[in-house]
Amino acid sequence: MYKPYVSPGTQGIEPRRPLLCCPRCKGQVQRIPRRLIDRLRSLFSPVRRFRCPAIPCGWVGNLPAGDRSRDQPADGSNYIL
Repeated sequence: MYKPYVSPGTQGIEPRRPLLCCPRCKGQVQRIPRRLIDRLRSLFSPVRRFRCPAIPCGWVGNLPAGDRSRDQPADGSNYIL
């Protein structure tokens, strides 16, 4: 069971969703469309494609689907680019 999160200044209740972090700079990542090779890889191990919007970082890669951990390795060693 999850605890509802009430956004400050709003009357609505939103479910609490952890943010995905960039493995390189630990910033918030944005989801982008997968490539054909990413879709094929997802047949064996589900992945989603993300990019870091931070200009100095510029990381683009795949993260495991459903993994919302903030404790990702800083070097991105577990991810295929």
